[in-house]
Amino acid sequence: MRKVRNVTCLLSAIFRRAISSRALRNHQSILVVPLCEGLAVHLPPHFEDATKNLEVYFSAESQHFLGRRHSLPPTRRAEYARQQKLDYLDQVLQMHTTRTEIQIAIYLFALEVCLGLSTATSSARALLDLGCGSMHALAPIRSVLESNSVFSTGIDLPSSSLPGDGSNRIHCDLIKRQPPVVPVRDACMDLILSISFLQWLTSYTMKATYPAKAIIGDIARILRPGGQCVIQFYPLTNDELELTCKCLVNTKPRLAGCRILARPVPNRGVKIFLYVQRTSV
Repeated sequence: MRKVRNVTCLLSAIFRRAISSRALRNHQSILVVPLCEGLAVHLPPHFEDATKNLEVYFSAESQHFLGRRHSLPPTRRAEYARQQKLDYLDQVLQMHTTRTEIQIAIYLFALEVCLGLSTATSSARALLDLGCGSMHALAPIRSVLESNSVFSTGIDLPSSSLPGDGSNRIHCDLIKRQPPVVPVRDACMDLILSISFLQWLTSYTMKATYPAKAIIGDIARILRPGGQCVIQFYPLTNDELELTCKCLVNTKPRLAGCRILARPVPNRGVKIFLYVQRTSV
């Protein structure tokens, strides 16, 4: 019996990897899985329209493993996924893909595909960006926000090196603050973004306290009923990814959502987007 069970587990793992490999073979395909094992997938409201030009694959398995495990905490917004061997053309393309271009692609995927801002109505909405940097100053992102009547507020460290982007900005250190981590009132935001930031709160060196749990609780608190949030980050291990998803599922007010795995940048690795929507008052 044990041998049969082991074979079944092995086949299941191979099947998961086969799905991931097929679904994410290019930047025009995405994979949608539950936030946690055994849960239903809760899709964004405009997901069908936003992905009509993409190949969408679904899997009931939530555990699609990271390509490799980092041995050190993150020191920059870097790739975590295993990089496949690139041919010469891809190497040339990679040299001309700057970090800013990568961040723009990730932001646009989160805004247009996950939050549906490419297809949504023109009703005004409030957006909060956790760890915003200077991204809102960039024309592609500013254009999406303005064309959808989105009033954006960013939170990040004060820095003279960050150019002014004309948006509202709250200066604070989200990593060192005590709960409530985010200095924003309850149920005031329609949309929340967190791009390439949460890994600073999920590093295994801080696992005993897991400060990401506090900021996830704040996300649920700040969202209005029906409000949506997208988190993209670089977990060091699968344990950190699973723990983050469990925090999202177990927080109150209740959140429901899914994991969206995609390659917004053609010659870069797979990115993990955690989508959630506040489902309770």
